Amino acid sequence: MHRAVQTRVVTGSTLLPDVLGLGGALSGVLAGLVMIVLSPALSLLSQINVWQPPKLIAATFFGPSALAGPGFAFGPVVAGAAIHLAVSMALGIVFGLVFHRVFHLTTSFGTPLLLGLCYGLFIFLLAFAVVLPILSPTMSALYQAPMLAQNMVFGVCLGGFYTVLRPNPYRQ
Repeated sequence: MHRAVQTRVVTGSTLLPDVLGLGGALSGVLAGLVMIVLSPALSLLSQINVWQPPKLIAATFFGPSALAGPGFAFGPVVAGAAIHLAVSMALGIVFGLVFHRVFHLTTSFGTPLLLGLCYGLFIFLLAFAVVLPILSPTMSALYQAPMLAQNMVFGVCLGGFYTVLRPNPYRQ
């Protein structure tokens, strides 16, 4: 006996226009902002100055002068934060393109959160094994545990923000 199977199509409403990379870019910036908010707490736990992480990022491009002087220095801190957000945006775009445009994955079942966590771990490994030894040997030798934690949070937040901004529910 043949049974009729009823299918239900769920359509997701997106908060953004369907512009290539937009959902990933915005998700990356938001996840990067979460990292910036988390950074002072991790700095205090690691017993380093809270302004050291953005100054280290700035030193990657502006040299050791960005690290000169203790405490807050407007130029290096703002430059480090801007570089961090630009990189976060680029990483978000890559995540969004691969997740949505290449593999057409669902945002149901926590898929973006799990893949975001894996992506954050991948970013950390790539940064410490390849990128930082070339661009900033000083930064690659320091603060690995806090940066690992931040990258994991970045990945999970990236996946969470992407789910909200670019919903793609499971269709049966």
